[in-house]
Amino acid sequence: MARTIRKIVKHKKTGPRMPKAKAKIREKIKPKKKIAVKKQVKKMAQKQTKPAVKKQKPAPVESKPVVLLPRVRRGDGKVRACVLYGFGINCDYETAHAFASAGAIGERVHVNDLITGARTLREFEILAFPGGFSFGDDLGSGKVLANKFKFHLQDELQQFVKDGMLVAGICNGFQSIAKLGLLPAFAGHYKEQTTTLTFNDSSRFEDRWVRLAFDKKNPCVWTKGIERMYLPVRHGEGKFAASELMLKKLDERHLAVAKYADSKWKPTMEYPDNPNGSMHSIAAACDETGRVFGIMPHPEAFTDETNHPRWTRGSAHEENGLGLQVFENAVKYAREKLI
Repeated sequence: MARTIRKIVKHKKTGPRMPKAKAKIREKIKPKKKIAVKKQVKKMAQKQTKPAVKKQKPAPVESKPVVLLPRVRRGDGKVRACVLYGFGINCDYETAHAFASAGAIGERVHVNDLITGARTLREFEILAFPGGFSFGDDLGSGKVLANKFKFHLQDELQQFVKDGMLVAGICNGFQSIAKLGLLPAFAGHYKEQTTTLTFNDSSRFEDRWVRLAFDKKNPCVWTKGIERMYLPVRHGEGKFAASELMLKKLDERHLAVAKYADSKWKPTMEYPDNPNGSMHSIAAACDETGRVFGIMPHPEAFTDETNHPRWTRGSAHEENGLGLQVFENAVKYAREKLI
């Protein structure tokens, strides 16, 4: 009992006594800790005594002006259409086929090939932004693709339009060119976005065939001679939207090329004839020159009678692949005016 009491008696200097084995371990650890602390203090002192070196800012890189070369002229009389693909665009094959059926060379070109300079818009008379879901519709339908062109191909695209070439945006492509500001582009302001395509009023993906009634006075090169059309839609963000002032201008200047129509071919706001709730029933629009054209339904999906949902029941002959006429109009114009 006396021994136990003696072990826990507190001493002024050493504190409670402990077994010899533990005391030896502590003695081994203490010096190492002290050395490590001394080294750390020494390093901190050295840092404080060193003169502060100011980091020099890199000299600003001067941006060089973009040199746009003259257009490529082949002299073979063939119209060439650049059909974009990549990053979720999925109607490129149908669109290229439509141009080929209309007598042009429809060539699929990856967006990155244009950005890197491996290919150039100077090789073509027509540029097509096909339908699909570019970049998964992240940040909004067509927005990322529009930004790709805005930040990498803006000068080349603007020059393409300035040279009088043709541009079409179908479905997702319409969404992209609207967000780029390519239409309606009043007074030639091709960089200013004034319209958009947004979420359907039904809050769901719409996949159906719709009727389109065309404005007979519209200046659009692509829709010349077309009064009505039956085409499929397949989109989640197809509602055309703009300010009331912009919508009024579009109607007054006949730039609202086509409108969703009912069974009597009259413009309507009623669902499902108007599948997305587009303001003023607008399904297609163009710029004031008529060369830049955007449409939500898919003309490339109805280029042959067999594409019609009723072709086996004998009622397809009324329309008979009218979508092809859109591409034929463009190719004819390009052949006569651009090559």
